[in-house]
Amino acid sequence: MSDTNKWVKGAIILTITGLISRILGMVYRVPLQNIAGDEGLYVYQQIYPLLSLAIILSLYGIPSAVTQQFSENQTSRQLFTRIFYLLTGLGILAWLVIYLFAQTWANMMGDIQLTEPIRISSFMFLLLPMISLLRGYFQSYEETHLVGISQVVEQFVRVILIIGITFYVVSTDRSLYELGTLAALATIIGTFVAVVYLGIKFLRRKNSVEVPPNNIPFRQTAKWFFAGVFIYSLTYVLHLIFQAVDVMTMIPLLQEYGWSFEESKVQKGIFDRGNPMIQLGLVFGSSLAFALIPSIQSKRKQREAEQAVHLTFLFSLAAAVGLIAIMPFLNPLFYLNQHGTTAIQWLMLLVFLLSLIITLSVLLQSLGYTQQQFKWIVFMFAVKIASNFWLIPIYGILGASIASILAAATLVIIYFWIWMKRSSIHIDVLFYIKAVVTIGLMYGVVVFMAQLFSIHATRLFLIVPTIALSLVGVITVFTMAWAMKLFPKNFLQNILKKSR
Repeated sequence: MSDTNKWVKGAIILTITGLISRILGMVYRVPLQNIAGDEGLYVYQQIYPLLSLAIILSLYGIPSAVTQQFSENQTSRQLFTRIFYLLTGLGILAWLVIYLFAQTWANMMGDIQLTEPIRISSFMFLLLPMISLLRGYFQSYEETHLVGISQVVEQFVRVILIIGITFYVVSTDRSLYELGTLAALATIIGTFVAVVYLGIKFLRRKNSVEVPPNNIPFRQTAKWFFAGVFIYSLTYVLHLIFQAVDVMTMIPLLQEYGWSFEESKVQKGIFDRGNPMIQLGLVFGSSLAFALIPSIQSKRKQREAEQAVHLTFLFSLAAAVGLIAIMPFLNPLFYLNQHGTTAIQWLMLLVFLLSLIITLSVLLQSLGYTQQQFKWIVFMFAVKIASNFWLIPIYGILGASIASILAAATLVIIYFWIWMKRSSIHIDVLFYIKAVVTIGLMYGVVVFMAQLFSIHATRLFLIVPTIALSLVGVITVFTMAWAMKLFPKNFLQNILKKSR
């Protein structure tokens, strides 16, 4: 099988399992918000960036660095053990910092009652070493189905527990902050189950790590590995960086806008409705970049790089614009009202921008740009903070959306410019024109057909237009892309094979 077919198939598997996982992740937010209200969603979303940080690090960030190490070097028992020790030290350090300073973090968020949920969330980082190592190990052998299944198992257990916890807390009239604590515990249990699943698969393999040891010094292994962990993790958690900035700044800035403290918490909860939708849209970009790592690390093939950028551009733009088009139906379907629809629509552009950043970051690392990316990410971080302080007091939650877009767009421009400058790839301008035309046509068709439905219907009757418009959008994009020959060879055949 060609390298292109391998990473494309890997991306398809991870995308399908990732979509299932993200849909499950959105399922529990519906009863969470409907039963506990926007304030209940606020409590959970305040600790969610911390939990999500651990989840994304265990799904993409750290496994990507592990995969890179195992792809560039033979997977010996020595290397496997070294990486496990390094990750264990990292996990314990993260746990200690978060647990011991939980009250400080809660004070920075402006809500001291978040201390206990933060402390419980910190234990998630003790599971990071094993789950990350196993996922990276299997991905280095391109066994993406095991990585994907572990993701679905983890999310399924988590969702079932959180839904049960939500009903329990509300029905027994307990504090909404206790809901946050128990939801964090549910996430930890879900990850533990995934560790058990992958551990069993690993132990059943014969000669899993029987390759003779290499002669690379431990210090050099640690240096290369941590550099990879740092940049891969930063890249995959950029959305969480935005959320972290919003967690720390939005409440006081919304009060400057004119809301009271209680009203600001509700507004923040409304704004946070967009975050799970962004994560859903980011599945393809994250999966594609993760699947691409073994190929570009071993072959440095420029053709794969060009196809990766093309596919990311096309599908992430389609996801972002599609979510914008159906948001007037999606928002009341999930959250019972139209509050914050405009701000959430603007926020969906992050799906496009962050997906490009993730793919371009992986490609830049293959060109030798690893540590240099840190200063560009810090600059983006500064743009986000400055834009929040500038725009939120003027535009409220819409200002937070625009601030995120400005920051992400800045990093996309920097990455794309450097990639064009350093790679030998000829930029196919015609492809990008065709892709924009395709997505523009999709948006027009979906918006036109949306006029046939009412956004004021009950939840039951909102399901039909939401699904129908989504299918229309998908069919339009695939039809136009096929007609304009935007897909790489055998791409559609691979999708059909994996869907059987």
